[in-house]
Amino acid sequence: MVLITLCVCVCYAGFSYPSEIHNVVQVTPAAYASCSAARPLKVYSNGNSLVRLSRRGTYYFICGIPGHCDAGMKMKVTVR
Repeated sequence: MVLITLCVCVCYAGFSYPSEIHNVVQVTPAAYASCSAARPLKVYSNGNSLVRLSRRGTYYFICGIPGHCDAGMKMKVTVR
């Protein structure tokens, strides 16, 4: 008899921001590098966003308000 244990972990990233002046845009690596929100994967705009990170890999987020990402409002999250 073989016992196989599978542990599945789901991570979440929480974002809290004033929705009148910011948002959270999930983007591709290329869009992250160029700070482009033109073709978002997903947009969050309620001011208190919980993003499910359900697979391993790197997720890329920027603020989609013009000029904000260029000013540094961007982050990447790596799930291992």
